[in-house]
Amino acid sequence: MNVVFLKEKIDREIKLHHLAALYRLMINNEDELNAKKILDLYEKQQKEEIMISFAGHFSAGKSSMINALLDDDILPKSPIPTSANIVRITSGGGYARVYFRHEQPIQYTEPYDIDRIKAYSKDKKAIKQIDISTSKKTIPPGCYIIDTPGIDAADDADRIMTEGSLHLVDIVFYVMDYNHVQSEVNLEFLKGLQDKSIPYYVIVNQIDKHDEQELTFKAFQQSIEQTFKQWGVTPEKIFFSSLTDSNAEHNQFEAIKNKLFAFLNGKRRDIYTIGPSVKQIMAGHKRFLEEKYEEMEIEISDGEANSAPDTNHIEELNYQLSALLKEPAEVEEQFIEELNQTLKNAYLMPADLRDIAEAFLHSRQPDFKVGFLSSKRKTDEARKNRMENFLTALQKNTETAIEWKLRDKFTNLLKVNKLSNTSLQQMVQKLGISLTEDSIIGKLKPGAKVNGEYVLNYTNEVANEIKSRYKKRSTPSYWENKRAAGICK
Repeated sequence: MNVVFLKEKIDREIKLHHLAALYRLMINNEDELNAKKILDLYEKQQKEEIMISFAGHFSAGKSSMINALLDDDILPKSPIPTSANIVRITSGGGYARVYFRHEQPIQYTEPYDIDRIKAYSKDKKAIKQIDISTSKKTIPPGCYIIDTPGIDAADDADRIMTEGSLHLVDIVFYVMDYNHVQSEVNLEFLKGLQDKSIPYYVIVNQIDKHDEQELTFKAFQQSIEQTFKQWGVTPEKIFFSSLTDSNAEHNQFEAIKNKLFAFLNGKRRDIYTIGPSVKQIMAGHKRFLEEKYEEMEIEISDGEANSAPDTNHIEELNYQLSALLKEPAEVEEQFIEELNQTLKNAYLMPADLRDIAEAFLHSRQPDFKVGFLSSKRKTDEARKNRMENFLTALQKNTETAIEWKLRDKFTNLLKVNKLSNTSLQQMVQKLGISLTEDSIIGKLKPGAKVNGEYVLNYTNEVANEIKSRYKKRSTPSYWENKRAAGICK
């Protein structure tokens, strides 16, 4: 049984359970916008999707950057207008699908006319989203590249922040024009990402425009870092790139590509977190309620008893959010506590089993012989029988003292925490370890004589090794190695 893997399943179930509750809460409060975002998050969590977004200043080369990184002309070469909605890119389908706000979607199969798709994107009132799924297996399953509208003014930035898909995004690559790095629109947007706890990387594009005679590149870089510091903007890293001159000095295009595909091909849990997204949406719902109460002209005063429920309602949201974020860790602690307590109290080597172990140890002595004639065949059979007797008795006692108790305790925890679904129950019922010859032979001390002290030390070491194997299965490193071959899992 893998406690960490179980914890991940629990984590996911708790989040889905609470997301459903938050959705109902927001629908009851008539907040359809934020309820829809919770629904989006629920679907993303359920499908275990990763979303990496590209944002940036209009005409900074954002769409061209995506094409170059994916080595495919997926997006139009000329920029999609700032009025456009988001474009999601994935692989495996070989189609482009246009989602309308009030009509059924239209799908085009490859090869399709990208300029025709682009024409749809000009009308933000009619188009909700465009999905492009390339036939080339460029992007791993369950992963998406998001192309957001270009940012040309503060209104564009605000719109992407409030109406876009940032609540679904795990990482942002922000593309800047070489000549507009220090514009307030860029800096304000980055500050907004930071306030939402979204990890982001800055790409300063078009560095082929740099003139070393006018300003040294080092001075240019220091100027950017100084401005970011003044604004309190701290990206994960700043990259410099040129798409028109691959040989341009300081061009880090390959480093950007390596970073992107490290995320796409990496472990999902390394970059994915639901906490900041839930906080974003909850904060939006609180603002919605505050505005709603203001519109209703509710006057809050010490003398008005009916005002208390409204303020209490907002406080209740804070409490629910806090409980939501704490519960996964609390449930994990319960499972780990039960594991540790069971292992601590497990008595794996009672007196009768130590006697069997002693007989096994005698059989491993160099001078061990069986029968009056001491034939090698009989001696080998006796050694084999004593080893199998010890191994069988030890396996049986391990199951009684540890395995069955943990299954009962974990099953009960699932019920208490309302996590008793089929998948989790199956995981609990498969809990256990198999003992092999190496489990008991590996602890032998060559040359040691069998006496009371050696028997006690040997049996203690075997028991500790068994307990250690149960504990080892609760560490991330164990399952990291087991699932190292997985992509976006």
